[in-house]
Amino acid sequence: MTKKMINDVGISSNEFISVFNQLQEGEKTADKLEKMLDQLEGKIEAILSETNALDSKDKISKPVEDHENNDISP
Repeated sequence: MTKKMINDVGISSNEFISVFNQLQEGEKTADKLEKMLDQLEGKIEAILSETNALDSKDKISKPVEDHENNDISP
């Protein structure tokens, strides 16, 4: 934006610089948050993968219960 355009909008150069700096800080914060969310997503995927592997292993290693030999009384 040129000074004429800034003046046409009705803000001073100092106000424009301040808003621009705030915008840059907001973009930096958004980038940091995006990286943190990506890391969190990776950790969640690793936990889910490990949980699924343990669940599969548990299902394989558990013997099937023999319901015919169980005495179930009402």
